[in-house]
Amino acid sequence: MARETIYTTPYPNLDTWTITLESKVSSMLLDYFTTNYDQSTVFTGKIISFLYTVSEYNHNPVGCADAVRTDLATLCGRYFQDSEVMVDYIDDPSGNGKYDLDIRIEVKDKDSGRANFNRIIKIEGTRLARMLKYNNEGVLIDEWKSIA
Repeated sequence: MARETIYTTPYPNLDTWTITLESKVSSMLLDYFTTNYDQSTVFTGKIISFLYTVSEYNHNPVGCADAVRTDLATLCGRYFQDSEVMVDYIDDPSGNGKYDLDIRIEVKDKDSGRANFNRIIKIEGTRLARMLKYNNEGVLIDEWKSIA
C-alpha cells in the first residue's frame, strides 16, 4: 500500500520557516500589522499590509474592517489548506479617530489540524497602537504595544 505524503506550506521569516499553526498565524499577523508594504512584497510579490490598507481607509472603520478581512483571508489562503476570517470594528467611546478591530481566524492545515485565533487591534488614526492576543476562552494572553 502506497503511503501518501502530506506537506505543510511553511510561513517565511527572515531567519527560518515556521510550520506550526500557532507560529504561522502569529508570524503572519505580526508581519501584516507591523511591516510596510515594501517588505511584504519580498515574501509574496503582492502589496498586502495593514499600513497600506489603513491609509486607504483612513477614518472609515467599516471599510477598514472589510479590507483587513480581505487582506487576511488572502494571506491565510496562501499558507493554509482552509481558513475563515471574520473582522468587526468596535467604536472607541473617546472618539478622535480611535477604533478597534476584532479579528477571528479559523485555519486548517494538512498536518496540524484546525485551530482558532483571536486578536483585538487598537487603531488610533492611521496607526496601530496595540495588538491584544486572546486564547479560545477569551483570556488575554499577550499584548504588543507600539513604541511610536
